[in-house]
Amino acid sequence: IGLIRYQLFEDGNHRTANLILDYNLMKRGIAPAVITEKVRKQYLEYINTTKVLELAELLKKQSIEECKTLDGLFLKYKNQKRKTL
Repeated sequence: IGLIRYQLFEDGNHRTANLILDYNLMKRGIAPAVITEKVRKQYLEYINTTKVLELAELLKKQSIEECKTLDGLFLKYKNQKRKTL
């Protein structure tokens, strides 16, 4: 939250913070937390009001949803033959 709120960089604070978050999640075998348009307002509210626990819960929920998406894609394409060039 501090990286985003205190604007350590001239540009890209949110992107940098999300990249660090996603890197650490994936390093631990957890799907990245994708911030969709549906939860964007809530996400920004938690950052602006420094609601750390609520933000953590939202990110956990988003990570679980992304994991479901990735699992679905894997199941959809795992039995398809690879096209050769």
